Amino acid sequence: MKKEINYKIYKVFIKNYRVYTSVHGLPTDNGSPNIEVVEFINWWNENYGEEVTIKMSTLDNFFDKVRNSGADIPTYSGDWPDWWSFGVGSTPQINKIYKEAQRTLNTTKMIDKNLELSDKKLVAECENKLMIYSEHTWGHSSSLTHPFNSFVNLLDYKKSGNAINAHELATRNLLKVLDRKGMSSLKPNREPKFKIVNPYDREVTQSVKLSLDYWETSDLREVIVDELGNEYVTQSEPHPRGTYINFVITLNANEERTIWVKRYEIDIRYVKNIDVDYCCQEINDIYLYNSNKDVQKYENTVENKHVKITWDNEKGIVSWYDKVNNVELIDSNSRSGAFMPVYELTKSQGQTPGAQYAVRQKLGRNMRGINAKLYHPQIDDISITEIGEVFTKIVMNLSLEGTSLFKLEFKIYNEINKADIVAMINKDSVWDPESLYIALPFAFNNEKMDLFIEKTGCVVQAKKDQLPGSNIDFNLSLGGVGLKKDDYGVSIAMIDTSLLHISKLQYENSKKLYHEDYTDAHDYELYSWTMNNLWETNFKASLGGFIEFNYSISWGTGVKDRFDLINKANEMDLGFVSYRID
Repeated sequence: MKKEINYKIYKVFIKNYRVYTSVHGLPTDNGSPNIEVVEFINWWNENYGEEVTIKMSTLDNFFDKVRNSGADIPTYSGDWPDWWSFGVGSTPQINKIYKEAQRTLNTTKMIDKNLELSDKKLVAECENKLMIYSEHTWGHSSSLTHPFNSFVNLLDYKKSGNAINAHELATRNLLKVLDRKGMSSLKPNREPKFKIVNPYDREVTQSVKLSLDYWETSDLREVIVDELGNEYVTQSEPHPRGTYINFVITLNANEERTIWVKRYEIDIRYVKNIDVDYCCQEINDIYLYNSNKDVQKYENTVENKHVKITWDNEKGIVSWYDKVNNVELIDSNSRSGAFMPVYELTKSQGQTPGAQYAVRQKLGRNMRGINAKLYHPQIDDISITEIGEVFTKIVMNLSLEGTSLFKLEFKIYNEINKADIVAMINKDSVWDPESLYIALPFAFNNEKMDLFIEKTGCVVQAKKDQLPGSNIDFNLSLGGVGLKKDDYGVSIAMIDTSLLHISKLQYENSKKLYHEDYTDAHDYELYSWTMNNLWETNFKASLGGFIEFNYSISWGTGVKDRFDLINKANEMDLGFVSYRID
């Protein structure tokens, strides 16, 4: 064996040259040191040191030699989208909790900039738990092949515990801060009085959702009144413990404003003889010329002063028309409508550990097998369930492979260019490699816009601001996504998800990587990649269960740069802070 090693090492050494190589102490990652490496080096130098000398070196020493060598080494800058990052999609439920913990901590820091009101110990513990959870080792190396194993599941729960504990720590600290700012506690006959805080260093107009418990609800007409005497129209919607009161307000930079919920008797309208778009059957099928109505609806269209949204029973929303700027925002070439799901499945040869490992091992850097199938939803029903003072709600009930329930709700705001979307899912448990995507087919009058993604500490343009030879199929985002054409922009907040898939959902025999001469920054298909179970080792096998994914979107002119675009996404993600006061 030593003769064979001697021959191989001798072949790669040339007199007066240094050759660097690396060895493992054990044939595994995360391996321990091995004293036999040192023993081999000593043996070699004793026998062959006069011709070739082997020395142990650190990476710092190696790169010092490289820098001082005088070699012409090209320098690159840009993002390095890695191939491990898709694993976060294997635990979508816990990732939601992790992101909410992040959001809670970040919001608290914004309203308590110097941590004067915070418990610094809670903050430090929370940051530590968030860091440990986000480290790449997601679970046991047999998570995929032995998902039923007790130790595999134990490690999954321990990993999840870091995100759950981080959420608890972030919430405890937020409550401490709000308590010190005057938050009132639960008690009888509590006045519906709130403090609203803009945590940003700029003026922001944003929708607000106030929560009332079920014993505080009313059938009277509700308005919001602030300390300046302004009144705001509201719209209520139920939640599991009571009612949300929605309204829209503009606050100055870092402004805190006191508001009340006021209630009035509902006006009774005995005669209604203008702007009626239906007859006795109450089907909205009469076109209104010069209508004064703030919101108009027809069988497949909702229209307000700012936007007109149209859908069909095949693709879903096929038109998102900005009436103010004459911009069609849906790419007509897309197979899917806005926020419609796409399910992808690669069948294995059987429901055994060996078959499940083998089907994934063959994927390589493809996120799907050569036999992968794409499934688009069947639209069972689309209805306009609510038209109110603040928003219009559209509900779609879908049938989709891999799920037993899929429901989409669109909340289109009347007075601002914003919509909130929630996808409610009951996902089947499937062992075979699978993915679930939410389509984001937005464009500028059918022209692809520049695509920007919020990364750690920066905002990058996808398929442009990255290193040669790096991954161009998907990206891990902090949550902000933006599309820009001149000063026009579309901002998307991925509130519960982290992954974006930006290439076509198809198998490639040879994987294309980033090349500045051949990669087109506008050659993308945009999807929120909500979940997958593709990796053959560390990532969770089952994606089954109930879950919801929330998104918000805004659009319009006046976008200065990529950072302005992402700031708008963050404003929708974090929102204003509201809490009860006496």
